[in-house]
Amino acid sequence: MSAGASPVTAYAAPVVAGAATITTLATIGPVFSDQRWLVTSAVVVAVVVGSGIALRAFRVPQAYVSVIQLVLGIYGLLLLTCGSTMLAGFIPTPESFGQLLALIGEGARTARTKVAPISPTPGTAALLALLVIPVAVLVDDCAVTRRPALAGIPLLTLFAICAAIVRHPIAMALVAVPVLCFLVLLWLAELERGPRRGLAAGLGSLASGAVIAAVAIALAAATTVVVRLPDGGIFSVSGNTDRSPNESVARSTDLIGQLSRKEALPLFKVQTDDPSPYYLRALTLETWGKRGWSFTNTKDSGVDLADIPQGSGPKATSTTHTTVEVQKYSDVFVPTYYSPTQISLRGGRFDRDMAVAFTDSKGEVENTTYAFTSQVPRPTSEELAAVQQTADSVPPQVKRDLAVPADVDPAVVALTEQVTAEAGTPWQVAVALDSFFSDTAQGWTYSLDVPDPKGADPLASFLQKRRGFCEQYASAMAAMFRIAGVPARVAVGYTKGTKQADQSYVVTTDDAHAWVEAYFGDVGWIAFDPTPIGDRAVPLSYVPSDQIDPSALPSADPAQGAEQTQQTDELPSTTAAPRQAQPAGGPASSSPWADVLRWLLIGLLAAAVLVGPALLRGRRWRSRLAWAGRLS
Repeated sequence: MSAGASPVTAYAAPVVAGAATITTLATIGPVFSDQRWLVTSAVVVAVVVGSGIALRAFRVPQAYVSVIQLVLGIYGLLLLTCGSTMLAGFIPTPESFGQLLALIGEGARTARTKVAPISPTPGTAALLALLVIPVAVLVDDCAVTRRPALAGIPLLTLFAICAAIVRHPIAMALVAVPVLCFLVLLWLAELERGPRRGLAAGLGSLASGAVIAAVAIALAAATTVVVRLPDGGIFSVSGNTDRSPNESVARSTDLIGQLSRKEALPLFKVQTDDPSPYYLRALTLETWGKRGWSFTNTKDSGVDLADIPQGSGPKATSTTHTTVEVQKYSDVFVPTYYSPTQISLRGGRFDRDMAVAFTDSKGEVENTTYAFTSQVPRPTSEELAAVQQTADSVPPQVKRDLAVPADVDPAVVALTEQVTAEAGTPWQVAVALDSFFSDTAQGWTYSLDVPDPKGADPLASFLQKRRGFCEQYASAMAAMFRIAGVPARVAVGYTKGTKQADQSYVVTTDDAHAWVEAYFGDVGWIAFDPTPIGDRAVPLSYVPSDQIDPSALPSADPAQGAEQTQQTDELPSTTAAPRQAQPAGGPASSSPWADVLRWLLIGLLAAAVLVGPALLRGRRWRSRLAWAGRLS
């Protein structure tokens, strides 16, 4: 900026640039339950804008202004968030920086594990403020150097990050304000330049705009990839991304999203004539691959929901009738008790492989009522013990439930062989695994705090450390079933809920659960639940450990109330789109510092983009001075 800058360039342009920056960041607002987080970002942007105006008023070369703005922005963030650790209240100390890093780590953990709308925390506010500081400096620099069109690059990049996090349509009003600010920036620059005429000038402006737009789009796309975080939180953009920032459950398997809520959402009111209903079954995960468990796309089997054919089953079954009043549930899957024989649901379809009903799109069952009849299996242990089954005798449609990844950790195989060494039949395998998972002497701990595998195989890590949630327990048991030669899959749905005075059951997000189904030839698919969830569990008459006094079993952490689950590598996050397992570096396995490092790298990248032009301008300025000196 020239020394004799007009008031437009000196004051109006930087203020509008700051407004454009903060309003662009505000497009992330829908993921928060309130807007308190915005205060920290607004203050640091004000620091950047104010310091820039002041420095330029004192004729500080623009080559240095941007660097000083960046430093002052970070200092302002330190003062806001870690002032109590500063010497004399304003001098940063190593403890201040340590506390800031801890806050950012907390923000990254919140982003990774919470689902919108979340309550803003000091960590999330600090994380977003750190993100916006370099953007504010870049936009300010572009504005005061009369190149406002270039400000579109950092602004669009910031918007791309926000849109990736929100993952939902952003209100037009939220987008309109930063766009308006950007247009004002362009207008202010034109005011400074005065009218330009001529075809060459017009074509030049058009070409410049096209180049800037291309660069901005490319940079925005690249940034979206860079900020990709593991699925499991609001910042997740990988795999299936429909983590709806609303007050309904859009994914049955989004267990962490449902279970991490401060207040449980009511999902269903269930009225059934089953005196002891088991779990509401939404879907099954049948593919155990390199990256964990997943399920294939739903497939319409062309079955008439009024007469669903039944496969093999135990000799004893119970016919039950159930009515479900759907509340805050909007997934495509329609939970029923196993095995449904008739479902009254307009527009519903049925997948015979998973034995689940589904709809074409989400939200079709929300605030509706559907009814179904089930043929509930009541096998006996003697009946299951009589099953003789080999891999060759398994029906073709079940063979996929025997698949074991080629790279399964040898420790998992060795442990399974050790546990099932004496088992020769599917039932003996089931009894051995049930004994293994229910034996308190094995050191099983039900906890939300899943140990970090630190690069090790997550399944092997869980079986070694024996601490986790239903996802880890169910995934491990199903895996061990398969290794032992028994077809198995993971079922996802809900426990029976809380019984009401009118004998109905209220099922909430706290009741989300995962368990195991193993295949027993003519007896069919039989449920097992290895997770110690206390009185939420429904005892199964054929499972030996379910006949043990429940008080002898380890109980869930009372501080957590109902079972809560975190996303792990064993279970995927899914939607109606093609399903894919959780990445190997999922939230349960990734270190918060890795996320901090990722964001710091983004900040350094932005800083590099910032400092580069400043250094170039400084070099040109020195060259001009040298040239002027030679002329004189």
